[in-house]
Amino acid sequence: DLIICEGRNLHPEDIEHTVIEALSDLRAQSCAVFSHDDDQQRQTIVAAIELNRELKRRLQDNCRQLKAVVRSAVVDSHGITLNRIVFVQPTSIHKTTSGKIQRAKMRQLYLAEELDMLQ
Repeated sequence: DLIICEGRNLHPEDIEHTVIEALSDLRAQSCAVFSHDDDQQRQTIVAAIELNRELKRRLQDNCRQLKAVVRSAVVDSHGITLNRIVFVQPTSIHKTTSGKIQRAKMRQLYLAEELDMLQ
């Protein structure tokens, strides 16, 4: 998987790592970053983040703050803006039997509006 943004090649794994570091209570592989083209053929970059109990509590208190922390970390580290951040239920990030994130499957579920989102 590769995201091409403003002429730069970005690896989703690198962005996912940044998101996980920004929200220190996340466990490894609890984030999937993928892109798709919107109706006007513009690239949209999405981060689906799987929250644990502690972060779910924080989400109830201030969803915007959590998203701001994630956006800021990604801009600082990669120079790009995430167009959409969605929080999903635990075990919603699809993985292969070997544990690799299935970004294409996540994109498909997102576009079909079938992700188990929290907000």
